[in-house]
Amino acid sequence: MMIDAATQADLPAVLALLERSGLPTDGAAEHLETMVVAREGGRVVGAAALEPYRDGALLRSVVVEREHQGQGLGEALTSAALNLASVSNLYLLTTTAERAPHLP
Repeated sequence: MMIDAATQADLPAVLALLERSGLPTDGAAEHLETMVVAREGGRVVGAAALEPYRDGALLRSVVVEREHQGQGLGEALTSAALNLASVSNLYLLTTTAERAPHLP
């Protein structure tokens, strides 16, 4: 599995993955330059992006294909996205997230 910067060619797969996961697609295309994707055999199986602001960034569009969930891929994608940008504050807005079983 490889995680690297998203390209324009990845966008349709990322949008489809967001839709399958019941997550919003609005604004995803506008943050392609701060998006990373996970690929397995050339297929996009996960993504994460940052929406930058003057005083920080919003973590958005973190999504992992169902068959790859529970393996730490979401955490790896988040770390990779953070490595793309140097931010002092990171924000997350969600209405659907569940606490990871390994977190207190």
